[in-house]
Amino acid sequence: MRDILRRDSGVATALDSIDTIGMAKQRSGNTPQKASLARQGESILGSQELVAFVATRDPSRAKKFYRDTLGLPLASEDEFALVFDAAGTMLRVTRIQELAAANTRY
Repeated sequence: MRDILRRDSGVATALDSIDTIGMAKQRSGNTPQKASLARQGESILGSQELVAFVATRDPSRAKKFYRDTLGLPLASEDEFALVFDAAGTMLRVTRIQELAAANTRY
């Protein structure tokens, strides 16, 4: 089975999702009445508003990068995060005190 989220793109599509209807059919012997999204080629998240999260220890540097370098409009700023509009997707740059290395073992 494929991962629900592709690690290289971070984008989930129905083609990458687990076919739960097919799994249920194998267990119960029932034939699904409706084709799964995967077979229709539709996006699982196509109608949902997404929010992207990024962490920063240096909010002023992050603001300069996302606003001035990338040209993203700053939507809001508070003691917790900077929020940018990335072509309709909310990009929330969260302030953190410390950054720990990610666990890359699966």
